[in-house]
Amino acid sequence: MITSILEASRTQLLTEIYEAKKMLYRILNLPTESQSLISMSISPFLSLLCEGIDNLFSEDDVKFSENYGLIYGMSFTKLMNQNRASVKLLTDKKITRAIKTIDKQLIAFNQDLVREYNLLQRDYISMFGQPDLGIYFFENVAFSNTSQLSIYQDMFRQIAIDNLGNNTLGFIIRDFSASQANSISSFASAIEGKTLPKIDSNKCKLDISDNDFSEKDFIFIDERKRNIFLHSENKNLSLYLFNIKCQMSFTLKLAPKIIDRNHALRFRVEIIAYYQSMKTIDFLIKKGKLLLSSTKMEILDKLLINFNNIFSDNYLRNNIYHYRFSDDNVHMVMKNDYFISMIEFQTRQDFNCVFGNIERDMTELIEVLDEITALV
Repeated sequence: MITSILEASRTQLLTEIYEAKKMLYRILNLPTESQSLISMSISPFLSLLCEGIDNLFSEDDVKFSENYGLIYGMSFTKLMNQNRASVKLLTDKKITRAIKTIDKQLIAFNQDLVREYNLLQRDYISMFGQPDLGIYFFENVAFSNTSQLSIYQDMFRQIAIDNLGNNTLGFIIRDFSASQANSISSFASAIEGKTLPKIDSNKCKLDISDNDFSEKDFIFIDERKRNIFLHSENKNLSLYLFNIKCQMSFTLKLAPKIIDRNHALRFRVEIIAYYQSMKTIDFLIKKGKLLLSSTKMEILDKLLINFNNIFSDNYLRNNIYHYRFSDDNVHMVMKNDYFISMIEFQTRQDFNCVFGNIERDMTELIEVLDEITALV
């Protein structure tokens, strides 16, 4: 039994911040191209950490994030909150709105691509089409795409438009990422060399090279030239589900390489991706949006039963999305760290069993979605 929810929450947050700083060093030690591909995928989860700092360490009603001022006229605090929430658009309960938003962003991206084209270039794309959807692979597994990343970047793009146009987008993302890293690093320093060892950035290296990554461009908007989701009856729904699949693949394939496999930060990132994906599948089934074979539907029904066994009749969802533990956790018994103990208390199950089931079910869900999101 713990004596203070606030102190337990702060301890857990600082532990994950410490690992996040090591993760940032690992990313920075990667080749430049690899850095950029991973950074945007992990960005909403870094914002979750920054929000935790605001909620648990701010004093006198002044949020810690407000110390970082404005980024091209927008407060870091507001951008951080929007960036954290952006990951939820992939699983917004208002599915039609989410799909329309994705479609709108793709159209805008396509317009940006061709805006400066000369007559010859315009004739070329009229004949052969303009690729407008880029998909990124790690070891031949799709983990990200430009549609998904445009959701994460939407708030930055709006600032760029309001200022000097899209040519400022890169600078805005750079400044925002720097503020994220500074916030995390400053709090990690509070425990470095004290309760936890000093981090040696030179030891934070990964066995990843640019050759592990690949990219392929597809035509999505132009129906006459479209060369993706050719067997899908609803290309927008397929893209929506593909975004979810990419997010799951990122947490299963790349997250364990940039975050310690046995650390609560990795567990949290993966469980969030699992929760969002399963809630979306549940909603789509109830609305009759998923038209699959009876065998596939039986698999999804089984996965949803497992999901409900983990998340029903408890406050687990709030405890993974927020760093302040719910008050009922005062009764949890400490076995490992606070996060693992919280999972066991909320689910009344062994952590290894819970997490093993989550990883297995995510892998199985990806296999089911492969049928709907086949690229060609």
